[in-house]
Parts: sequence; C-alpha cells; structure tokens
Amino acid sequence: MERGASAARSAAARLRAGNLFRNRQQAVDAKVTYLPSEDVPQRELPIRRITFLAFVVLPALLSLLYFTLLATDQYTAEMRFVIRQGGQDGIRSLLSGSTGGGGAANVGAMMSSLGGGSSASTATEDGHIVTSYIHSRAMIDDISKTVGLRELFARPEIDFYARLRDNTSADDLLAYWNTMVGTGIDATSGIITVTVRAFRPEDAVLVAKAIQDLCEKLINEISGRARQDALRRATEEVARAQAMMTAAIGEMERYRNEEGMIDPVQTATETGKLLTKVLTDQLAAEGQLFVASRSLEADSPTVRNLRSRVDTLRAQTAALRSQLAGNSAENRNVAGALVKFEEIMVKQKVAESLYSMAESGLDRARRTAEARSTYLTPFVPPSLPEDPSYPKRLLFPLAIGVICLVLWSIVTLICASVQDHRLR
Repeated sequence: MERGASAARSAAARLRAGNLFRNRQQAVDAKVTYLPSEDVPQRELPIRRITFLAFVVLPALLSLLYFTLLATDQYTAEMRFVIRQGGQDGIRSLLSGSTGGGGAANVGAMMSSLGGGSSASTATEDGHIVTSYIHSRAMIDDISKTVGLRELFARPEIDFYARLRDNTSADDLLAYWNTMVGTGIDATSGIITVTVRAFRPEDAVLVAKAIQDLCEKLINEISGRARQDALRRATEEVARAQAMMTAAIGEMERYRNEEGMIDPVQTATETGKLLTKVLTDQLAAEGQLFVASRSLEADSPTVRNLRSRVDTLRAQTAALRSQLAGNSAENRNVAGALVKFEEIMVKQKVAESLYSMAESGLDRARRTAEARSTYLTPFVPPSLPEDPSYPKRLLFPLAIGVICLVLWSIVTLICASVQDHRLR
C-alpha cells in the first residue's frame, strides 16, 4: 500500500511539472510572437519617412521655390537722428555713441564722462517716445495724410504673400506697418536708427522722409508745449506787476490834476526859498523902520512907507507859511500834498520794483526754456538704396528647413518614448 501511494504521488508530481513547463513554454512562445522579427517589416519606418517628407522636406522645398522664384525684392532705407536739448552739445552726443573708429569712440566716452550722462539719459527717454510714436496708430493716421500706404504696399508687382491685402482694417495695417518699419535706440548716446522696407527704392525713401518729418513735428510740439508751460506763470506775474504799475501811474496823474502841481517836493523847496527871501526882506524893513522911528516923526512919509512895507512883507510871510503848513481847511498846503504824494510815490516804486523783478523772472524763464528746448537732429538722412536687402533667397529656406527638422525630431522622439512606455 505504501509503495502504491508513493508511486501515485510521484506520478502526480511529474504531471504538475510537465504542465508547468508547458505553460512556461507557451508564455515564452507568446512573448516571442510579439517581438519584431527580422523577416517581419516594421510599421514605424514608413510613417517616419512620410512625416519627414511632409513636415521637413516639403516646407523646405516650397520655401525655396517661393524665395527664389516668387518673392519680390524689398529695398531698405535707413536713417539716423538724435534728440538733444538746447544746451547740449550735439557733436558730443554723436561721438559718445559712435561705434566706428577707436579715436572717435574714445573722445566720445571721455566727453560723456565729463557731464553728458544726464543729457544722454534724457535723450534716451525722448527717443523711446519717438519710437513708440513710430509704431503707433497715430503714425499711421498722420503719415496717411501725405503718403498712400495702402497703394504703396499693395502694388500689383508685389507677390501674393508679401502684398498688403485689399480692404485691410486699421489694426491689420498697423501690424503690417510694424513688420516693414524697424527702430532701434542706442542706450549710451540716444541715437535712433529707423529702417524702412518697401518694394521700390523710391518708396522706401519717401516713407523714411515722411517719418522723419512727423517725428520732428512731434518733438517740436512737445518742446513748444513745455516752453509755453514754463513761460506762462512768469508772463502772468509780469502782467500783474504791470497792472499794479499802471494803476499807480494813473493815481499819480489824478493826484497832480487835483492838486495842480507836478512835484510837491519841488514846490515846497521853491516856497521855502521864497519864504526865506521874504523873511530876510522883512527883517531888513523892520530894522529900517526901527531906525527911522527913532529919528523921524511917526507921521512922516518915510516911516509910513516903511511901516507899509513891513506889513506887506509880514502878510507875504504868513501866506507862504500857510502854503507850506497849517491847519486851514480852506487852503491846501504843501505839507498835506506831500503826504499824499509820498504815499502814491511809495506805491509806484513798489509796483516798479515788482515789475522789474517780474521782467527779470520772465527773462530767466525764457532762457531756461530755451536751454531746455528739444531738437531732432538727423545726421544720416535716408538715401536711395541700390540693391535689395530682402528676402534672403537661400538663407530663409535653409532656416525654415532647419527649424522644421528640429521640430520633427522633437515630435518623433516624444512619440517613440510614448510607444516604448506602452510596450513595457
């Protein structure tokens, strides 16, 4: 019995081992059937070839055909100008930003270090204003008044891709304009470089000159507005001081007409001299009367004449004294006239002083405004180009082919990585 049970167990173990081997062999065979065989053609290879031809070779060939056979020549007109302040040395600015020639560059750097930093910074800020204006909708509106941009960029000889479309909106025209016009600012000197592309040489020069004229007009308007703001307050002060002085002069005229004298000081001086003379004559007459009254009768003609002369001189003295000073309300005296005259004179002198100070302030404000005036100075005017600068008929297709190859390679590697991850 034991031997029979042992044999049965051995037979069962051999059966399980055989089944396990067969299962493992089947699993191995199943995996092997999924592995690519050398005899079975791969599916990825035709797909890669097709995508390579479609996304790399075809765009490169089409771009080569377009740029070599269809693309219209484009001519570039370049101009350079600098924006400087009224007191700024323009040659210093140009030398400080010069890149050609070591001597000029060294001289410019030295002069800039001696005090051109702030002016260069201001010129750079003004340059950003100008370049922003060039690339704005305002430039399109202003330049369209003198130059027909739509007709200029939509000529029939221009190829279909580079030509401006018919019935283009203002925003599309602005986007097209920014592709044809380029600007650059040198941060050190503030020199502005403007390049204009067009399909005819004379069109490029025409647009460049129109841009220069409009930029100069913009700078003049900004500078004029700044000068007006600087001079307005000083001019108002001068007007107020002038009004005060005019009022004081008018008051003086009315006073002279009312008092009947031009200068009370001079009148008082002359009256005082006359009073002194009358007093002298009075004293002399009184002395003569005293002597005569001692030697002659009181009713004698000499004594009567001397007494009459003394009375007359005394009356003249009293009258002159009342003219100079006194409390009489009926007769106007010089002392009262002098008080009013001096008051008006003080007002007039204060008004004249204020007017003189306002005039000096206006003159200083005018000089300051002139020193802060901004000028656009072109030193490289746009010239008529002789050879086309665009398109680059071999460089552009090569660049497009390289870009397409790089993108295709990246996408292919990503797809291969995803497929390998799925197999695992």
